[in-house]
Amino acid sequence: MAVSFGRGIFKVRLSNGRTVVVPTALFPRLEFATRAERQQFEVIGNGTGIHWPALDEDISISGLLQGRGSAESPKSILQWIMARRDKFSPADQKTPAIRIIRTVAHTSSAKKPSAQKLPKVSNSRSRQQTRLVHSQTSK
Repeated sequence: MAVSFGRGIFKVRLSNGRTVVVPTALFPRLEFATRAERQQFEVIGNGTGIHWPALDEDISISGLLQGRGSAESPKSILQWIMARRDKFSPADQKTPAIRIIRTVAHTSSAKKPSAQKLPKVSNSRSRQQTRLVHSQTSK
């Protein structure tokens, strides 16, 4: 099994020769990982999954084939990202800019999506869908 990363995607070449191409946005820990962290992976379960020790990320091959992304909550991802801000050195890397985009679920009074910069996080428990958006910006 081989794993490689491109712009916004990662590819997994399976032992049967098939290649699965997946957007890294489906797995926020991979999306926000450094290049070195992405390259440090282990094949687990006799080829049934991939583990990134530095990221504490496990992805099953069957999940990739079914198109499933990370089941981790947005709150957990934000805590993980904020705890590792020191991983991005301004001298040699671009610092990730993170925006929270909230979209109100289908209601008659639906508003346009709003964006906030971290660390302001809404604690509202209304019917909302939260999505993390990652873009590279210079510090």
